Amino acid sequence: MHAPGRRDRTAAMHAVHHLLLAHGTAVDRMRSADGDQRFGITLNLTPAIPRTEADVETARRADGFGIRMYLDPPLRGHYPSDTLADLADLADEGITLPVEPGDLTAIATPLDVLGVNYYFTETVRADGAAVRTGPTTALGWPVTPPGLTDLLVRLHRGRFGEL
Repeated sequence: MHAPGRRDRTAAMHAVHHLLLAHGTAVDRMRSADGDQRFGITLNLTPAIPRTEADVETARRADGFGIRMYLDPPLRGHYPSDTLADLADLADEGITLPVEPGDLTAIATPLDVLGVNYYFTETVRADGAAVRTGPTTALGWPVTPPGLTDLLVRLHRGRFGEL
């Protein structure tokens, strides 16, 4: 679906870590070169909401991998503990992140701006079935304008871990 078309969760999680590490290191170096500039990051954030009470755990996991894995390290200096536990519990992979000493400090280099790309809110079900209610885009994405307001309020309040 998306380039390069690989479906390797371990490689994806390692890429997340190195993306954040590269960004934090670059911001630190650019700020050292010119402290008068403002620096930030723009992230694609897709909130997940449960379809029913039985789907809350699925939404928590989706939120952990889709939002908090990207926000917590630069803004809080650590990965979300529940999501790390989810990675470690994967029966077939037992994924750990390649965190070296000093990585999280570099990733948490202070930001001046947080940019948000918002396309839609994803409604999830524990059984993995697709939930399609209402209009969709030509790409099949749900049209969910209220989700942007909800996401921005959540970010403003610093409540990344709350659904």
